[in-house]
Order: sequence, then structure tokens, then C-alpha cells
Amino acid sequence: MAEWVETGDEVAPTAQELPGPSFWPIVLATGTALTLTGVVIEPAMWIIGLVIVAVGLVGWVWDARREYLALH
Repeated sequence: MAEWVETGDEVAPTAQELPGPSFWPIVLATGTALTLTGVVIEPAMWIIGLVIVAVGLVGWVWDARREYLALH
């Protein structure tokens, strides 16, 4: 949430830090697509998709936590 700073007669929000770019959402989306496709077509693809989803989630959380700890 943005903090508000008084500048004379006006109140303006301070700048917010945005998260850095990450490729983990793409990994997670690929794993999800493989998992859903595997449910319909091939059980081996389903298992591979779940592994990719797990790796994507762990990687994304790991990066987000590292970035959060670096800022605080």
C-alpha cells in the first residue's frame, strides 16, 4: 500500500517498488498446460506437467522471498 506524503497544500502518494521481471510465471503456465493436456491425452505428460508446476511454484516463491528480504 502506498504511503501518503504532504507536500504543501497537497497530499501525494510516494513511489512504490515493483517486483523485478521473472520467467517463473511462464514456467508455471507451461507446466499447467502440460498437466491439463496430459489429463486428456497421455498420463506421462500429466506427471511431467506436475513436476514442472512444482518447480515453477518453488522457483517463483524462492525469487519473491529473496527479493522481499533484500528490500527489508
